Amino acid sequence: MLCVTVLSAVEAIKESGVTAEIVVVENSDEDVHLAAMDCLAGQIKEGIVRVVRLENPSIAKAIHLAHEEGKGEYLFYTDAHTLIGHNTIPALLKFHKEHKDDPIGFVHAPIQWAHRSSATKRTHLSVSRTPLGEWAGATPVEKPSMVPWKGMPYMIRKSVWTDIGGLGCCAEHNLGWGVLSYLGMKTWVLGYENWAIPDGVVYHFGEWPERVRPHAQYRTYTNSGEKPGLARAVALYVFGGEEALRKHFSNDRLERFFKNPEATLERVKQVAELERKEIAARQVRTFDSLYENPPWNMTPELISPKYRQLNQDLHLNPDVRFGYKGWEQADLAEELYRQHGCSSALDYGAGKQTFSKEMRSRGIEVADYDPSIPEISAMPQPADLVVCTDVLEHVEPEYFARVMDHLRSLTGKCLMVRVCLVPCTSKTLPDGSDPHRIVKDVGWWLEAFRRGFDVYAIHESTDMYLTVSLLPN
Repeated sequence: MLCVTVLSAVEAIKESGVTAEIVVVENSDEDVHLAAMDCLAGQIKEGIVRVVRLENPSIAKAIHLAHEEGKGEYLFYTDAHTLIGHNTIPALLKFHKEHKDDPIGFVHAPIQWAHRSSATKRTHLSVSRTPLGEWAGATPVEKPSMVPWKGMPYMIRKSVWTDIGGLGCCAEHNLGWGVLSYLGMKTWVLGYENWAIPDGVVYHFGEWPERVRPHAQYRTYTNSGEKPGLARAVALYVFGGEEALRKHFSNDRLERFFKNPEATLERVKQVAELERKEIAARQVRTFDSLYENPPWNMTPELISPKYRQLNQDLHLNPDVRFGYKGWEQADLAEELYRQHGCSSALDYGAGKQTFSKEMRSRGIEVADYDPSIPEISAMPQPADLVVCTDVLEHVEPEYFARVMDHLRSLTGKCLMVRVCLVPCTSKTLPDGSDPHRIVKDVGWWLEAFRRGFDVYAIHESTDMYLTVSLLPN
C-alpha cells in the first residue's frame, strides 16, 4: 500500500507542475521496514523519495516529524494507504493561493473510502461531486466550506505549522482506529480555520497486503513508548483541567495507555502546563466555551433533553399560542438587513416561523432554526443577519454560555436580540414551570451580550422588553 501511495504521489506532483519531494516517515517494525525499502528503492535512488526512520512507533510523533522534515512552502499530508486522485494538489494549491490573506490552517481534500463502500470502488478519477467519506455521512461537497477537524489528508502552509508550534495541543478525529490524536483544536484556538474543497479527492483503499498482514495488528501502536493517548490527555487537561481529565479517563479509553488518572496527570502536566499558558496568552475564547463546545462538535448541546421535550409538547398543544409573534419584528430586522448589507438571514428560535414568512413576503429569504421543533432542529448555517427574538429568556441558565457562543459562531455581520425582562404570565410549560428560565434586568443582559458581541444600538428598553442590535467582536 505504501508503494502504491508513493507512486500515486509521484504522478500527482508531475500533474501539479510544482517542485516537490516525498518524505516517508517509516515507523513500522523491522520486517515491514525492509519490505518498504525494497518497495521504494527506485524512487529513493532517483531522489524523489526521502525516507525518515522513526524507531518509536508513535502516530503523533510521526506526523510531527513529517511536517518538520518538509522544506517546502506548502506541506501535503496523507496516510500510507491512499491514492492521491486527479487534480488534488492543484486544487489545494489554488485554494490556498486564492485565500492567501485568510486565516486558513488546514485545507482538506475530500476522501472516498474505496475499501469501505461498494459505491466508491472506482479510484483515481476526476470527480466533481465527491463525498467526504462514510464517516462524514457521505455529504456531497459542492462548494468550499469551513469544516471542523476531520483528520486527513490536508495541505498546510509551512509558516502556519511553525506558528502553531507543531502538534501542540491536539484534538481527536474518532474515525474508528481508537485514540489517534491530531492537530485541530489548537489551530482553531489561535484563529485559523479548516476548509474542505470541492475537487481533489483522495481515495483510501485496500486490505493489508500479504507481506504485511502478519504485522497488521502491530499497527494499532498500543506498545508505543510515546503513547498515542498522550495528545488527547493533554487536550483534555488544557481545555478542561484536572477535572475534565479525570471525568473522561474511561470515556476516552485512556486506561489503555495509562495505569490510572494519577499516572496520566503526572505525565500530562509536563506538556500541558506549557500549552495552557501559551494558549491562555493568545486565545480569544474561554477555556470553558472551547471544552464544552469544541470546534469539531457539529451538534453542541444547547438544551437539555427534558426541557426540549417540554417545549416540543407546548408547541404541539393547539390550545396554547406559543412562538407566533416573530413577524412583529420584521420592520426592524429588514432595516438592519439592508443597513448592514446582508445577503443571508437566520431566525434563531423560530417557533411557528411567522418571522421568516413575513420576511419572504418582503423579498428576503430567512432560514429557520429551533432545537425544540424537529423539522427545523438541524444545525443551521452561519448568516449575515441572525435574529433571536423572545428566545434567550427561555434558555436554561446552565446552557446560556453555550447558546451565546453558538450565536457568535453563526453571526456574520449583525445579531438582533429581543428579550423579555419579566416572568411569563400567559402560559406555563406542561410541568407547570415558567418558560422564562432567565429573568434579569437590562444591565444584566447588556453585560451578558458582551460574550462575543459589542452593542451597536438599543432599539427598545422598557420595564418589560429590551431590543438591541449587536456586532460580533
